[in-house]
Amino acid sequence: MPFCPSCHAEYRDGFTACSDCNLELVDKLQEIAAATAPGQGLGLSATPVLTTQKMMEADIVRGMLEAGGIEAETWSVGVTGYGSGLETYRVMVRAQDAGEAEALLKDVVEEGT
Repeated sequence: MPFCPSCHAEYRDGFTACSDCNLELVDKLQEIAAATAPGQGLGLSATPVLTTQKMMEADIVRGMLEAGGIEAETWSVGVTGYGSGLETYRVMVRAQDAGEAEALLKDVVEEGT
């Protein structure tokens, strides 16, 4: 079965691109790291720094991280679709950037309170 190199979603045979990420699918999980070039997905090193059911919140946090020089992505997890109420969004960063990302987010939250 093919997989997305960015969000790691699994697809049935016959699909060639991820419907969420618009990336070409790979046949095996082992190929994900090799298929993920810088700027085209965080690959296997991705670590969540925020999990929320609000897409706008995830996008704002991702934008803040990117403005701080940290590459970030928003991944949708679970059942997605308008009004399903089951969506979950994760803001992901590279494992080596997780500490810096969490510190940046903590500073922003503390300034806002």
